Amino acid sequence: MSSRKYRIYPFLYDDELGKRIVKIEKVYLDDSELETTPITQSFLDRTINLEGQITEASLRLRHLTAYKENRAIKASLPYNSSDSRLAIHIREILSTDGVNCGSYQGESLTYNGSTNSI
Repeated sequence: MSSRKYRIYPFLYDDELGKRIVKIEKVYLDDSELETTPITQSFLDRTINLEGQITEASLRLRHLTAYKENRAIKASLPYNSSDSRLAIHIREILSTDGVNCGSYQGESLTYNGSTNSI
């Protein structure tokens, strides 16, 4: 049974309600041990050194699905929608070699039992 290799990046994530939380980005490596998800300088600016328990990144986080070499790759977007660095980060991802296009997914919030996407 083979297992895929990956790197873990703990990062600061600003949610749409103004709360800053620590999440992780699990980036898988290809056979040459190169990262399959574009890791940009804007993302690295939000990474932190942290040991111990960290909550996994969830499907509810803002992300960009980038299409690279006929594969869909999810890249977390740590900046909230009112932060101008969000657009910069998205442009960095889309300008990565091999990325053909991308699809933005806003954050899903649960409030009073209802789920809304932003």
